[in-house]
Amino acid sequence: MAGTKAEVDAALVRARALYSRGRLSEALRALDRVAIDSELRPEADQLRVEIQRLLLAADVSRTSSSGRLH
Repeated sequence: MAGTKAEVDAALVRARALYSRGRLSEALRALDRVAIDSELRPEADQLRVEIQRLLLAADVSRTSSSGRLH
């Protein structure tokens, strides 16, 4: 995990950039670098929630369009 404030800032900026390009899985991996005790963790968690919602919605949509249920 990232330790210094600069490393945490960089991880969050990278995650946002990946998110904006639609590279959601990579964005989640970048967010893993934000330490649990970081002052930016709430921001990272908020972005993580948004990404996970999009991934879940895409999975539900894909499942619905194929006619199968889990």
